[in-house]
Amino acid sequence: SRQSLRRLSAEQLRDALLAVSGLLINKAGGPPVWPDLPPEILQANPAFLDDNETKTKGWYPSPKHEQNVRSIYLVQKKTVRVPFMETFDLPENSISCARRNVSTVAPQALSLLNSPLAVEAAKSFAQRVEREAGERAENQVKRAFALAFQRAPSRDELAACLKLRQQRSLTEVCRALLNLNEFAYLD
Repeated sequence: SRQSLRRLSAEQLRDALLAVSGLLINKAGGPPVWPDLPPEILQANPAFLDDNETKTKGWYPSPKHEQNVRSIYLVQKKTVRVPFMETFDLPENSISCARRNVSTVAPQALSLLNSPLAVEAAKSFAQRVEREAGERAENQVKRAFALAFQRAPSRDELAACLKLRQQRSLTEVCRALLNLNEFAYLD
């Protein structure tokens, strides 16, 4: 009858956010990219203390403009995982993972709503939509649906998004679309 829904993996979800928002850097090969980590993670982990001359133990974030590459290019150390991806069941780096766990927990919804990556993606998504669809609100909502879901909005969805855009902003509409199950799950 029907195949069950499958949530995107942590890496796929991060890549999808970057791609839809227009932030994804199309890079093939090259050196790995060091993502930013929150200061509390860096301060809490003694493995990041640069106590040797070669400075091989620390965490060295790449320039911000180079970090929006596909997740496969991100540096991952055994003891540290990128918080956004950890929330979406990124496996432990220190052991083999024959099969990934898939959970549905509140921090995932909060990460998609409030994480720095999600907020930046929503802003860039709105800018992309404005650039590609022009100033007309209806065209903007239709373009946002086309980019996020590869479909046109239903009449009710269009009305709800236009109302949200009028009350708040296009960025909030884009943020809402990125938080729908349709964005995070494959049908």
